Amino acid sequence: MKYTVYGDEEFDRKIDADMKTIAEEVAKVIPNEDLAALILGGGYGRGEGGVCISPEGTMSLYNDYDTFVISRGLSRRKKAMYDKILAEVSEKLSQKIGIDVDFGPLKNQSELASMPITMMWEELRNGHKVIMGDENVLDTLQAHDINYLPMDSAIQLMLNRGVGLLLAEQRLDKDNPTEEDLMFIERNIFKAIMACGDAFMIAGHRFSSSYVKRMELFEIFSGNQLIVDTKMAELYKKSIYYKLKPKMILNREFLRVFHKDTVKVFKKFYLFTFSRYTGVEVDNFSEDFINATLTIRDFCCPLARVKNFILNLKEVGIVNFSFRLMFRYPRLRLYAALPGVLFKTKESDKYIYKCLGLREGSDPKAVEDKFIRLWKRFN
Repeated sequence: MKYTVYGDEEFDRKIDADMKTIAEEVAKVIPNEDLAALILGGGYGRGEGGVCISPEGTMSLYNDYDTFVISRGLSRRKKAMYDKILAEVSEKLSQKIGIDVDFGPLKNQSELASMPITMMWEELRNGHKVIMGDENVLDTLQAHDINYLPMDSAIQLMLNRGVGLLLAEQRLDKDNPTEEDLMFIERNIFKAIMACGDAFMIAGHRFSSSYVKRMELFEIFSGNQLIVDTKMAELYKKSIYYKLKPKMILNREFLRVFHKDTVKVFKKFYLFTFSRYTGVEVDNFSEDFINATLTIRDFCCPLARVKNFILNLKEVGIVNFSFRLMFRYPRLRLYAALPGVLFKTKESDKYIYKCLGLREGSDPKAVEDKFIRLWKRFN
């Protein structure tokens, strides 16, 4: 159908109505002269959004609405103002519609031609729906071969999904997790599995913006030893089906075991992805891993290095100061710190405090809290 693989025409009409609601709210805060287009991306924008089907046949939304506002010649200050307003609109719409309505940071139409190749922009270019405005607004985006996404797209995806597993673990440990908690846990476990397969495909230069096509392409790698050892071919297929038509289990004890097993698999694929990202083969999180982090080639200009220093000074601080990290973009700290936070690897203990700007021996909760705060800032 228009927005999903498994929905029907009535479900399409429901999403059409949601899109109209979103467009009306955006039009209230951004005048026509500033707005080039409002775009729906993500699964629903590509026609592969999730649909939950009850035993009675009732259909309901599953994924978030990922929307993007393309503006006309706005200053950085004015874009920041609209971003702040849209954050409030997002909350209002999420409550009204019943799922999260996310707005990406505003981009001027004139900026699109120089956008770097990233997973997000390639997926958006290859599959989207214009809700309001210029139907051809993305035509100026440079055409890239999606089979050759850079490895920083893969490692950033793994970081984000690793954080999802960490947040899921926190909810699993709650005394009385709600149904919403269990849905969050289950959804993030499957997202982490899909990320493992996606990162492997990016490294193998076989990728697609379509979930269905990715599932077909993954067969190419079915004989790889890592894929065989982790049973990833089967897991990846399940994660795609779950994305398109989730059948939720919502059993805490089952999810606890599922989460534990997924973290073990994720750990192997994080090492694989990190090795491809750095160009240094690592098979554990000891000294070699840390050295690989610090030897990543950095093409920053002098001005960018100064900006990075200021960011590190402001957001990380000078506790357990690391001169080697101060001129690097702070996200690099998160790549190095994730194993200690998510996998609880002892090898990472002595370095995780430097990455996060904490005193050695800090409370594990303080470590997680600082990691999550930095991730929210730099993901």
